Amino acid sequence: MKKFSIIFLALVALLSGCQDDIDLELKDDQSGIMVVEAFLRNISTREAIKLTRTTSYYDSEPEELVTGALVTITEDNGSPFQLKESTNPDSLGYYIKPANFSMKIGSAYTLTISIDDEIYTAVSELKPIPNIDSMEVFYNDIQFLFASEFVPIAPGDTIYDINITYTELPQKGDVYLFKYYVNDTLASFYPRDFVYFDDEFLNGEVTGSVQQFPKIQADYGDKITIEMLSISPELATFYEVLFNQTDLSGNLFASSPPANVPTNISNGARGNFQVSQPTYKSTIFKPLFQE
Repeated sequence: MKKFSIIFLALVALLSGCQDDIDLELKDDQSGIMVVEAFLRNISTREAIKLTRTTSYYDSEPEELVTGALVTITEDNGSPFQLKESTNPDSLGYYIKPANFSMKIGSAYTLTISIDDEIYTAVSELKPIPNIDSMEVFYNDIQFLFASEFVPIAPGDTIYDINITYTELPQKGDVYLFKYYVNDTLASFYPRDFVYFDDEFLNGEVTGSVQQFPKIQADYGDKITIEMLSISPELATFYEVLFNQTDLSGNLFASSPPANVPTNISNGARGNFQVSQPTYKSTIFKPLFQE
């Protein structure tokens, strides 16, 4: 105890004597970098690409929206198709893909952004995707392993699994992203909500859980829709790093060391460009037993 006391008192004295101010020299050379958010599905709905620039660490203002850019998409070696810039004050920085712009499975698409004598490019291939044969909603069994009369599961917190069945395509190297909707409204917004996996160990008919949702997000009688999207392995890595840098930030046991999120945009820009073929399946959310 004496040894511990001496060490403790010495440590207190040392810490109490540290009165000098410490100036942290934070680098401020990461502002003004182009950031591209460009996930376009092959559907007959207007979608948009968002352009912003990073701001200074010391700047508390919102992100800088990029206006006045020339944004085009070109299929293989075809003619470029220009996206229309939004003039709505609430959606500045968005460049809109019209509903009648369709893409072809197997074709590569080049995104080109021109502004202030700078050109940024990215390429994405539209990969095929299997149809969803069936879809069911079940209780998530794992949650009941930790429940008891002392730690019950509240009705609104009950977790449900969305199970689907589909036939895997013969070629390997496909990656699938899964999102879900409640009454046609997207319910999986953030990186923590995304579920994605590759087909390395998949073959033939595949059945499994691809999304989860708590009862509080849907009422019995609501329509639950699963969206299955074809994406590149690079985008899956992008989402994984983004999740680690946002949702897991500060978690010493789960998060990765801080690092730049990967990008497929040229000329030092950040973000990702992806064209995707979706497929959908819906079901009505019903109780699994008579309540």
